[in-house]
Amino acid sequence: AWGFKYITTATWVKTKMGLGYWLRGKTEHLLLGIRGSPRSKFIGIHGESGYDWSTFIHAPPQGHSIKPACSYDMIEALSEEPRLELFGRVNRFGWETWGDELGIHIPNSQSSMQDGEVRYV
Repeated sequence: AWGFKYITTATWVKTKMGLGYWLRGKTEHLLLGIRGSPRSKFIGIHGESGYDWSTFIHAPPQGHSIKPACSYDMIEALSEEPRLELFGRVNRFGWETWGDELGIHIPNSQSSMQDGEVRYV
């Protein structure tokens, strides 16, 4: 509905076990998508290759629904602005963040974005 094209999934394996009824949650998934025709930077600010990033993220949880810093680092190394985070809990420089806890409700369509606007999400 928002016009994003799915690229890949990264799995965050938490170092601490979460809660659960049948199974105790220890993973979350990051979906990487694009809108428009952006180019991957492939070379990060520290000279790392985009191909060195893995779909496996191993990091401790920092709080309820807070994503690990390395997930932002990965996306920032691979992409140019603008970037969009859905279901975010805090604002981050260089990103547009949508989330109920920020008072910014996620729209049910792409009407809030300009036609042809490039986005990483």
